[in-house]
Amino acid sequence: MNTGSLNDLGPLLEAIADEKKSNRRLAFLFILTSAMAIIGAINSNKLACTLLWILACILLISGFKFLLDTILVKDLNNHPVIQCIRNNPETIVWVYSVVTTSQPYGVKIFDMSTMYFKLDDRTEYSIRIDGTKAFDLSKLLNPILPHTSFGYSKERDQWYMVEPNLLRINKSIEE
Repeated sequence: MNTGSLNDLGPLLEAIADEKKSNRRLAFLFILTSAMAIIGAINSNKLACTLLWILACILLISGFKFLLDTILVKDLNNHPVIQCIRNNPETIVWVYSVVTTSQPYGVKIFDMSTMYFKLDDRTEYSIRIDGTKAFDLSKLLNPILPHTSFGYSKERDQWYMVEPNLLRINKSIEE
C-alpha cells in the first residue's frame, strides 16, 4: 500500500499560511471600514447615524474575529487540519473542494477554492486555497489518506448525512 509521507505536507501548510494572511488582511480591512463608518456616523442624521453604528459594530466584531483566528493558530502545525492528518488521519472520511471562479463581464479574474475535510464525527474543517492548487493538493493527500473518499458527488453527500463511515474506503478489500 502506497502511503504518503507526513513530511510531504508542505503545500498544505503553504495553503494554510496563505489563508491566514488573507484573513489578516480581511480583518484589517473590516476594522478600517468600521472606523470610517464611525466617522461617517458622527456627521450624519439620526437614522443614518444609527445604521452606520450598526454597520460599524458588525464590521468591528467580524474584523476582530478574523484577527483572533489568525492569532490563535501561530504555529501552522497546530492548525486543526494538520493536527487531524498527523494524529488521527483515520477520522477523515471525505475530502473535496469547491472551486469558485470570478468572471465579471465574462473576463476570468481568479479561481478560489475551498477544500473541505469531513470527519467521521461530522466535524468539518475547510481551507480556502488558490483554485489552481486544489487538484494538486488532492493528489498530495490521496496517498496520505488512503482510506478517505476524494471528490464531491450528491451520493457521497447523502451517504455522509446518513452515516459518515460509509465513505471510508477499505483498501484491504479493494486490493
